[in-house]
Amino acid sequence: MDIKDDLDLIQRLMTQTFIDKLQAGDVTPSELNTIRQFLRDNNIVITPEKSAQLGTLGGLLPEFGSAMGGAATHMNGGDKDPDDPKDTFN
Repeated sequence: MDIKDDLDLIQRLMTQTFIDKLQAGDVTPSELNTIRQFLRDNNIVITPEKSAQLGTLGGLLPEFGSAMGGAATHMNGGDKDPDDPKDTFN
């Protein structure tokens, strides 16, 4: 067994451990973050168009402008234009 095989085994074991924990529902917020980072580090991306569950999750997220009473549109200072050199952002 060479180093590539060893690393492949580690990755497969980690993946299976994460799957088992998720399926059992026995996962902490910290572990969820570890799983998220593991997927990100391995360039695992699923777009909402390819996953009905992700599309459903995205649909449940609020529109921040309306959920915050329109405050999101004013967070950068209201009428300031980021492309106008006269406007400063402090």
